[in-house]
Parts: sequence; structure tokens; C-alpha cells
Amino acid sequence: MRAEKIKYIVPLLFLLFILLIPGDPNKKGIVRDIKSGYEGKLIDSLYHHGSIYIVQAKDTMYRLYLMDDSFTNHARVGDSIIKFKNKNECLIINQDKRIRVKYTFNPSGYIAND
Repeated sequence: MRAEKIKYIVPLLFLLFILLIPGDPNKKGIVRDIKSGYEGKLIDSLYHHGSIYIVQAKDTMYRLYLMDDSFTNHARVGDSIIKFKNKNECLIINQDKRIRVKYTFNPSGYIAND
């Protein structure tokens, strides 16, 4: 009898746990990243289950990940980065060109004003 009750209680607790989990933490990170703005220099690029970029701004160092393909295709160590406040865009500046690209990969289309 007790085993039967546990058989039903465990899935119900699991379902309750899933329903009570707060919103997607990645989405919150995306909004925070979109709302911020800075100017800096790309000082390092790593690869660990995806590209990671290190940008040195005036007083802060940013670790960028989940970047849009347009960013990863153009950004190189030594480039200057201008991240526009409240926009999912940035400007990559190197010796040859200035390219405006999407900033962070955003699969849900979630934007800062939602």
C-alpha cells in the first residue's frame, strides 16, 4: 500500500517542482546584457563548449558567451567593441572596418522592453 502511494506522490512532487521554478535564468541574463552599454577592447577568445570572449572596458571586464553568429564571424582579439545600451547590437571596430552586428544569441526573440 505504501509503495503505491509513493508511486503517485513522487511524480506529483516533481510536477509541482517544475511549475514552481522561476523564469528562465538565461532570459534574465539576456535582458541584462541587452540593457547594458559599454565600450571596450576584445582581449581574449576561448572555446569551451562554445566561444567565450573577454572584453576589457573602462572599469569592468566582461565575459561574453552565447554570442550571435554575426558577432562570432567578425570579432577578433584586438578589435574594439561598442555595445549599444538597450539594443541587441554592437559595433565591432578593427583596422579595416566598422561592422554593426547582433550582440547576443537570442533564440526566443526576447527583447529588453518586454
